[in-house]
Amino acid sequence: MGMMPYIPAIIISILLHGLVIALVFIGWQASPPKKVEQPAFIKATLVDLKTQGKKAAPKSKAKPKPVPKKINLEKKRKEAAKKKAAEKKRKQALAKKKAAQKAKEKAAQKKLKQQKLAKEKALAKKRAQEKAQKQEQAKKEKQRLQEQAKAERQKLEKQRLQENLQRERARLDAEREAELAAVQLEEDKQASQSYIAVIQRRINDNWSRPPSARNGMKVELRIQLVPTGTVVNVAILKGSGNAAFDRSAINAVNKVGQFSEIKSMPSRIFERDFRQFTLLFQPQDLRQ
Repeated sequence: MGMMPYIPAIIISILLHGLVIALVFIGWQASPPKKVEQPAFIKATLVDLKTQGKKAAPKSKAKPKPVPKKINLEKKRKEAAKKKAAEKKRKQALAKKKAAQKAKEKAAQKKLKQQKLAKEKALAKKRAQEKAQKQEQAKKEKQRLQEQAKAERQKLEKQRLQENLQRERARLDAEREAELAAVQLEEDKQASQSYIAVIQRRINDNWSRPPSARNGMKVELRIQLVPTGTVVNVAILKGSGNAAFDRSAINAVNKVGQFSEIKSMPSRIFERDFRQFTLLFQPQDLRQ
């Protein structure tokens, strides 16, 4: 990868060298070499006037000129062909290497693309799964809320039904109690009337008729008792107009002193009707 930028320059340099070698070969083939003649040497002696009389220095021999070497064109052509073949082989190897590198890069890009697609596919699958999971959770939550709301409605409906039943039961109980109370009240009234009759009979049995008493006389008495039936007070609420008759009625009550029948009376009747009650004393056997 580091030599890639220099490959075109190397190729161009090789082509230029090959072209120069080819031109040289062509030039040698067009003009055969001429025969070089050896030049004739001339012997000469340099006389130095200053050194006359002295011993002359020995003369130096002239050096022969170098004879140019013969160029073997066939060898050059073979070498050029060999270089050309080597260059071609090198270029082919370079092209092959370049193609392999390109194929490798293409494979790497393809692999990278496949990895990217696989990653995107996996991500899409994961998102789809998360979405499906959220939808499932939302569905379950919705179902749970619906079931909870249904249970609440059923609970409220059951509660309302129980309340209605309780109200109905209470109404029926109240009606039954009212009926029982009415029956009990009627029974208590009858019992009270029976006790009043007993009290009147006891008073009549202990009453002493005064001489001035006449038929049609009546006196209204207020009597106070205790649960044992003992008389604690008796008073006139509305007199008859005859003092002797009124006193005789009070004396009759005091003479009885205690109505023992009251002991067996239910407390509710006593508290309601006999702790303090009004009695109309009116004997029926008075004279005209």
